Amino acid sequence: MVKYISMAEKALSQAREERGEESILEKADRYISDARHYLSKGDVETALSSVSYAHGLIDGFAGSGSVSLDEVLRPVLARFFVQGLEAKIRGMQGPSSIMDQLSTLLEEHLVERGLVERAGHTKRLTPAGRNMITVGLAAGVFDILHPGHLLFLQWCKRQVDALCVIVARDHTTLRRKGRVPIQREKSRLRIIAGLGIVDFACLGDESDRYSPVSKIDPDLIFLGRDQEEDEEVLRRDLLSRGLEAKVLRSPVWDDGELSKTTRILEKIRDPSLRGDVRNS
Repeated sequence: MVKYISMAEKALSQAREERGEESILEKADRYISDARHYLSKGDVETALSSVSYAHGLIDGFAGSGSVSLDEVLRPVLARFFVQGLEAKIRGMQGPSSIMDQLSTLLEEHLVERGLVERAGHTKRLTPAGRNMITVGLAAGVFDILHPGHLLFLQWCKRQVDALCVIVARDHTTLRRKGRVPIQREKSRLRIIAGLGIVDFACLGDESDRYSPVSKIDPDLIFLGRDQEEDEEVLRRDLLSRGLEAKVLRSPVWDDGELSKTTRILEKIRDPSLRGDVRNS
């Protein structure tokens, strides 16, 4: 919420620099002040209404050539995208959040701009709305979540507006790695989905690994630095499915002692590797 108020203040400052003091900008300034006031009182809904109206005033005054709502709309559109995935893949809507409240407040604006369309009770991005955001996809086992996993996902999130993660199934992991994960698939999914940097998470498809990829239709697909995946084969497979996602391998790496699942397992199994907890 604080981020959206700050965005409004930045847009207001830019508009004043370009157009000087105007009565409509003074109104926008008052709405921003109201937003900060209501937020300090814990009234998030009224704060959202106030700052949204301020953004609308600034955007309408400055025109599309200067100050734009797009910087604010991208995370809102990303939320609509994630809600669409919840309905498409899980057959349910995600839990309400501040982002959902903001999405509702801006819904009319999004529909008017042709970025969101309504179909009964369903709201989804139009092609124009989808083109405004960047969707990224990462996949992995994520067994015994450790700093290496977190560093990778943080890097992924910095590249996109919406980060989706596919968590490998138990049987798929057994087939590819020769062992069953320590944590079962539903536990691993709950942990990944609970990370603030992950916008959407789902389990993989045991019979068709590209089925959830096709439903998500990402712009970018991320690979971990040591992830066993042939990038060229992956690109060819994606193109055969009509997917034109760009494949990026992460440059980040955490070389900490416990930043790899195999090292954690070795330390658990061999007491001599555990060291003295009092000196850690």
